[in-house]
Parts: sequence; structure tokens; C-alpha cells
Amino acid sequence: SAASPEPDVFALVVQDASNSERPELLRRIPAGARRLLDAGCGSGATSAALKRRDGRLYVTGLEIDPRAAARAAGRLDRVIVGDAAPLLAALAAAGERFDAFLMGDVLEHTADPVALLAAARAASEPGATLVASVPNVAHLSIVRDLLLGRFDPAPAGLEDAGHLRWFTRGFLA
Repeated sequence: SAASPEPDVFALVVQDASNSERPELLRRIPAGARRLLDAGCGSGATSAALKRRDGRLYVTGLEIDPRAAARAAGRLDRVIVGDAAPLLAALAAAGERFDAFLMGDVLEHTADPVALLAAARAASEPGATLVASVPNVAHLSIVRDLLLGRFDPAPAGLEDAGHLRWFTRGFLA
């Protein structure tokens, strides 16, 4: 008897997005920044690119994933493993101050994004810069999926299963 064909099998390989520089974020960090706090630094590629741009920049990375933090430790000046909001609050309480903050696709993963932002404010030098990005829930790919009756969590991207919330422009303001 003829063997029945096997069903198609697909594999999804998710690469560490934090291992790639984010030029759209890089260009928003002021060239004169001296102390950067990268909350959710991942593997640290974006902050490492900032350090290459200006060797005087001191970068502290906060990362909850120990494996990503280990990769970032070889690129950044200091990496602390754990939840960003309490870590940043502790740094602020210890008197540490930063003139730039990077939160690239982090706020949507936090249980309390307002606490993280408040901790950043407490650790801010006067005139500090905050650069944050969040996924666009109105992106055409999500709208298309919704129109097709789908919203399938994925390991990364716009429909990342780790997203705890979505933001609107009004909420961010």
C-alpha cells in the first residue's frame, strides 16, 4: 500500500530582535547624553551602537532574561538582571541619575508601565530624554488578521504572546 503523505510541517524560528540595532531609536538619543538607562536592554545591540557612536556614554542595562543579560554584559558598562520597574526605583533611591532612557518595546511587557515611567522620572537628570517605542495595534497586519477573525499570539512581533497591554497615542501622552 502507498504511504499516505505527511502533513506539511512548518517551523518558526524566532531570532533575538535585541541582537539587532534599532536605527529609528538610535537617532532619537541626544548625541550629548552621558548616562543612559536601557530598560529591557535584551542583548544590548542598540545601546552598544550608541556607545560606539560616543565612547563617553555610560550605559546601564536592565534585563529580565538572564541569557539576554549575559549577552548584553559583554557590550554595555553594567547590566542588572531583574524586573525593570523595581530595579530602576532602587537605582533612583540610591541617588543614581540618568540623562537618557531607552525603552524599546518594553512598556507593553510590564505589569505596571506607569511605575516604570515614574521610576525613570525619579532617576532623571533635569532635561533628560526618554525614547520609548510600543507596538502599533492599528498596524495593517493586525487589522487584516482581525478582519479574518484571527489574533494569534506569536513568540515575537506585533502579536507577541508576552504583551500584557496595548497603548494608544492618547494614553502615552
